Amino acid sequence: MPRIGLGGERVKYIQIRAATLPSFALWNPCCHVPRMTLRGMTSRRTFLTQTAAGALGVAFLDACADAPAPVSGSTPVLVPAPVPDDIGALAKSMEGTVVLPTDGAYDASRLLYNTRFDAVRPLAVAKCKSPSDVQKALGWARRNGVDIAARSGGHSYGGFSTTSGLVLDVRGMAQIEVDTTNNTVLVGAGALLIDIYDALFAHGLALTAGTCPTVGIAGHALGGGYGLISRKFGLTADNLLEVQLVTAAGDLLTCNAKQNADLFWACSGGGGGQFGVVTSLKLQVYTVSEASYFILTWGWPDAAKVVDAWQAWAPYAPDELTSLCGLFCRPGKEPWVRVIGMYLGPVAELEALLLPMLAPALGTPATKVVDSDSYENITLMWAGCESTAAACHLAPQGTLERETYRAKSDYVTEPLPAAAIDIMMAWIAARAGATATGGILLDAYGGALGRVAQDATAFVHRSPLFSCQYLAYELPSDTPEAQQENRDGLNDFYASLRPYMSGAAYQNYIDPDLADWQHAYYGANLPRLLQVKAKYDPQNVFRFAQSLPVV
Repeated sequence: MPRIGLGGERVKYIQIRAATLPSFALWNPCCHVPRMTLRGMTSRRTFLTQTAAGALGVAFLDACADAPAPVSGSTPVLVPAPVPDDIGALAKSMEGTVVLPTDGAYDASRLLYNTRFDAVRPLAVAKCKSPSDVQKALGWARRNGVDIAARSGGHSYGGFSTTSGLVLDVRGMAQIEVDTTNNTVLVGAGALLIDIYDALFAHGLALTAGTCPTVGIAGHALGGGYGLISRKFGLTADNLLEVQLVTAAGDLLTCNAKQNADLFWACSGGGGGQFGVVTSLKLQVYTVSEASYFILTWGWPDAAKVVDAWQAWAPYAPDELTSLCGLFCRPGKEPWVRVIGMYLGPVAELEALLLPMLAPALGTPATKVVDSDSYENITLMWAGCESTAAACHLAPQGTLERETYRAKSDYVTEPLPAAAIDIMMAWIAARAGATATGGILLDAYGGALGRVAQDATAFVHRSPLFSCQYLAYELPSDTPEAQQENRDGLNDFYASLRPYMSGAAYQNYIDPDLADWQHAYYGANLPRLLQVKAKYDPQNVFRFAQSLPVV
């Protein structure tokens, strides 16, 4: 069991309950909640947002992007169109099931992770269990002129994995086959990160990916996939060896460096849901023999100094050390700053590496945890699992809960000046004063991430020092006016940072309000991606608000 040092004192376990918080977390949007223990956070975002200075908290996701849904301040109810008469024939032809609005399982089948999109009501949800099911459902949708949305884990920040048309839900394809001879894993497109991790634990292996346990592998990998061992082993997309997918024409293709290499390249960071429906992925995995971690929390008066010190330290650390910094607020508490990370090595080495972040000039951390544990236990801790991977699923299967939030992102290529840090702190302080919850998450790049050529994969963001993610939480009960105010406030804050940012954004934090999103997500790789889109989806079957156009 990890131990937490508070003021030099070692204790075995701390549990905190946030009765005033809505059930959500924070560190890479995807999992959050009110139950907060070192193992009971709900993910990177929760782990970090849920606690005040002196307590614990850190959480982490990497979202996925798939297909269309409304994203205005107040999402209107989308009533499904009349279901074509031959929907019954589709259902009979599939190994999986087709869930209609009249079915008892409809609500559970249609909902995404983010409650903001609960008003969207698909015509039907095709729960596919095989590539053949995907082909049949896609063919049916095309014959009937019905819009489609591909869904893996349902974590699309923009709600693009739902639609008023037909949802192609691949969560029934969740097989996991570990090859210990070659250190690879073959996974179905609907496998969740926590289930892949759990299968790998038994063999002492690790997949470089995010910490949010309920994210689906397909969307995560296709858009990049950042996690706490990424500076050592790269992104999930960098470790993609092969994908199988169904094209707009209904063909089942195998894509790798030798077969359909152009489509394989596009799937290595070009974003999910726009080139085809992925049915399986083969990924490189790694042996991790030793791991340690740290959690440092300071009070708000020290926040600016901590952020400045972190940005001068984290991107340049050894590859084995991946570090994250966050500014957080929650109702009734003073804001706080937290720095967490993982080191693939002994705790004694980690303690030496942490000296710049423990300099007296930064102030004394209210929480200081520097410890070692098995890679499995540390991974479960980041994921917010209380003791086992089984608990790290959404209720009722597990203990995790859905969330309500908005997000935007940036990439930083030059150190942030004091003026930019002041803007960040002012936004957090203003939300705290308005009894709202929010966070700013900074993820260190460099290391293996920066040694990949910009055009080697579709993921173009190779030179940043770190990424920024801005999270503004809501309550499901908020009025449309309150939702719009939250949205406007987030956009205004984002606009105020423009002079200090690169103009790029992370495609897995897909942002419906982002104006120049094509260049922000894909940069110099955009022309090549447009060529792949035109070749494999010339009729723009896989389309949503931020899918690549056919030109």
